[in-house]
Parts: sequence; C-alpha cells; structure tokens
Amino acid sequence: MNRKAFTLMEVIISCAVLALFITGLITLYSSGSKMTNSAMWLQNIASQLKNATRQINMSIQKSSYPTKIEYPGTIVECKNACFNVKYYGTSINSSSASPTGTTVLQTTEATPARTGGPDNIAPVLRYHIYLLKQNGDLIYSRYIDSGVSASNLTGDGFTRTIPSGKVEYTATLVRDVESIEFENIKGTTDSPLKVKINCAMKHSKTKRSEETIGVPNVNITTI
Repeated sequence: MNRKAFTLMEVIISCAVLALFITGLITLYSSGSKMTNSAMWLQNIASQLKNATRQINMSIQKSSYPTKIEYPGTIVECKNACFNVKYYGTSINSSSASPTGTTVLQTTEATPARTGGPDNIAPVLRYHIYLLKQNGDLIYSRYIDSGVSASNLTGDGFTRTIPSGKVEYTATLVRDVESIEFENIKGTTDSPLKVKINCAMKHSKTKRSEETIGVPNVNITTI
C-alpha cells in the first residue's frame, strides 16, 4: 500500500514559514499598539498642557500686593518681596525634584481691604502654589488666608507666610512632566515670565511641550 507523508525537511520548512508569519503578525500588532498608545497619550497630554498653562497664566496675571483702600481715596500697597511672583530659576527636571514635590512657581492674589467707608471689607490672600514631583506630576494647590487684619496693611513691612492646612483647592494638572523651563523675558524684576512645560511618554520617544507668557502685576524673583 502506498502512503503519502511529509518529509522531515518539509515539516521543518513549514514550521519556519509559520514562525516567520507569526513573528510578522506580532510585530505588526506591537507597532500598531504603540502607535495607538502614543496617539492617545498625545491627545490626553495636549489637553492637560493647555489647561495647565492656562491656569499658570491666570495665576501670574492675578498676582497682586496686599492693598488697603481707605475712604475717601487713600490707597496703601504693601510691596514686600514675599508677595512677588516666585519661580524656580531657569529650569528644573522632574528627576531632580523632590518625591513629595518641589515648589516651582508661587504667586499671591490679594483682595483689597476697604476701610473708613460705609462697607468695610477685610483683606483676603490666596496663594497659588505649583509643585513638581519626582514622578512627573505637576500639582497645583490654592491656599486661602482670610485672617489678615486691615490695620496691619500699613506699608512694605507687612509680611505673610502660606497658612498650613488651609488648602482651598488642589489638583494634578499634568502627568509625565520631564522638565519645566522659566524665562525672564526682559531680564528685569518687572518682566513678563515665560513658562514652558515639557512632557515625555514613559518608555517612548514621544514628547509634547506647551508654553505661556504671563504678565504679573508685581515683581518677579527666583525661589
């Protein structure tokens, strides 16, 4: 009886061809998966960066010194350096930041006090703090200080520190931050401040950056 069968060589060749085919499928799937992940990351990070730079720009533009308006028209402004817009030198990498967060930007927003008139209003200070963590998270926190007395607003000698435990709001603005760059546009204390956030996808060469230029109402100094 004649029986037809595959030879050993044919079996080996068939296995080799099948292995190449499977390898090609795996490679194609892996490439497609990486492209999809990169596209999704770019979409998410672009939205986060736009929101973050918008928030930073608003914080800088709202910066102000504690002020008292005395009826009928005297204005006392406390131009102490502790209320300046403070930024972290020229740049900071997430790898060099603290695991719990390094302050990279701090601004003060002051609601003026009103005294001597029909409606007396107490001053309110809000501190906008931006922290960069070692894991690449950019954290925004807003602290409120409503315990300021209008009688203390007498000049540049007035100082204040961030009240611990009085967090009004906090959120993670951006993840996967690689570095943040700061630039004093004019090189002076009253200069606009440019902030650039650089993000990088983990285990990938995909990157995205966004920048904003904020014009403060106070002087700017480095932390």
